[in-house]
Amino acid sequence: MEDSGLKEILSTTFGSIEKMLQDKKHPQNVRALRLLTEELLRPVLEKENSDITSMDDLENALDELSALSGTTKLCVYNIIKPTFLMMKFCRASHEGDWPLHIKTAEDTLPYMFAAHKYKYGRYGLFYVRSMTWLGPEILDRFCRGEQSLHHTAGIYNGQWSDMFIETNWMRKGHGPGGIIGTERPQTMATWVFSMDATMTMTGDIKKMSGSEEVVQMTLNEESPSRINRDGDDRQSLRRTLPSCINPMDPDTHVTGSLLNIWSGQVGQPNNNVDRALDIGAEQMIQFENSWPDGFLHLALKGSGHIQYKEETSHCRGTCCH
Repeated sequence: MEDSGLKEILSTTFGSIEKMLQDKKHPQNVRALRLLTEELLRPVLEKENSDITSMDDLENALDELSALSGTTKLCVYNIIKPTFLMMKFCRASHEGDWPLHIKTAEDTLPYMFAAHKYKYGRYGLFYVRSMTWLGPEILDRFCRGEQSLHHTAGIYNGQWSDMFIETNWMRKGHGPGGIIGTERPQTMATWVFSMDATMTMTGDIKKMSGSEEVVQMTLNEESPSRINRDGDDRQSLRRTLPSCINPMDPDTHVTGSLLNIWSGQVGQPNNNVDRALDIGAEQMIQFENSWPDGFLHLALKGSGHIQYKEETSHCRGTCCH
């Protein structure tokens, strides 16, 4: 999305945009893209005689608009739909929704290939396919949400095992009471091997003391301060977007080329970034069809230099200068 106007629009409301767009501030990135997507969709949903009453209706409406303009297609397939995927993936993680997790993970893979994130695409595709081989007993337990871990009882606070380790063992190892100021192997080994016993003992003491288990029944997003802050940022985006080219109004796009919706500059004729999803899907199909030998080939050239038969299938970044 470089030089598409996305950076400038987000900069009017949010800070640290450079880090956000490099995924260095993931929670802030999720929030910013979610609020921007809401405001981009507002005129579509509030359009007179709109018959959008379900997610399927919205998807169909977005596809129809995308067919009319490359700029609209770029916005829909590189901002709005990826944001939907990101939100669904977060929901699947927090709720322990296994079918939603697998479906969202698979839908994300074409973007990994289009963005040259071949290691994510390679192992992600193998992961999704291998999860179809689960036995009925394990699959039944996963569908009940047992693959999701919880620090506390409650709703919407599940975590995958890798994130659970980061917020448990790894966090304690880098915070107060953890390993600080020493790299002696014997000291670190003693601390690591005693950690399981000390954590178990801590839990037993809490039970003996009669401490009630904390149950989370509200979300951080439901707090008055978060609601007010979200409202202020929505208003800021709502004041900014009318001064830009509306990417969701194909009738205002006088050229077939991609437009920078902030500056109005026209992109180069050979830009194909609006076809990122299609290109990534083609690459994913080529890769899967090459298994098993092709999997090793991609593993050896997974640093972004992999070459496909069609050189033009690589997605070029938008350049509107």
